[in-house]
Amino acid sequence: MENSEIGVSSLQNRTLPIFKVREYFDRLMKLNYDRVNIDWYKIQYVSDLERQPDGTYVGVITIYQRFRDSIRKRA
Repeated sequence: MENSEIGVSSLQNRTLPIFKVREYFDRLMKLNYDRVNIDWYKIQYVSDLERQPDGTYVGVITIYQRFRDSIRKRA
């Protein structure tokens, strides 16, 4: 959905900045990694689901993801 948001925390920084999903992936694409692997796991919390007139659902879903990156050593 166009207005979906994602909160991003890390092991180094416990703040939770919020991004639009499109902005999150745009920022991810700009990182200088040779490879990125994102594992989604532990769908922990689903609440406030409401059916929309177009048949889709809007609500709050908490999902954990593990982000791993790699950078090849440059000669």
